[in-house]
Amino acid sequence: MIVSNAMNDVGCGLIDTDIDGLSDLYFPQEEDKDSHVRDVADVLLETGKITSETYERLRRKSGDAVAEHSDNEKLLLQAKLCSEDDIMIAKATLCGLKFRRIQSQEVDRNAFDKLELNYIKINHIMPVATKGNTLLVATSEPADLFVENAA
Repeated sequence: MIVSNAMNDVGCGLIDTDIDGLSDLYFPQEEDKDSHVRDVADVLLETGKITSETYERLRRKSGDAVAEHSDNEKLLLQAKLCSEDDIMIAKATLCGLKFRRIQSQEVDRNAFDKLELNYIKINHIMPVATKGNTLLVATSEPADLFVENAA
């Protein structure tokens, strides 16, 4: 690091060009007002399940607040602008998971022995199968990491 002679600087203060590395300090950028966290509405728009007009109305109504996403989902369902399956597929897509409709014959009844029934009910999950030491569960909330790690 190179430091200038402070006595020679105006007012005995250092000038940032006199110290190598100051230009490498982190300066946060101003927040981009158009940026937001990708959510269900984005996926529904990308997959053509809602129109751009519907998307813009949702954004204006929610103010793009993360806490409002479940309200957006309710609004979309109440207005019959998309189906519950559309929303579940979008949620799974956001989490990098595959959406599957599970038939009763696909469920390994022994998988239920791995979790207590009360835990299954409280967390709205369904044990489907075991693969080695891994328990495969179905959920309506794929973003719920607490359930994912606890199961």
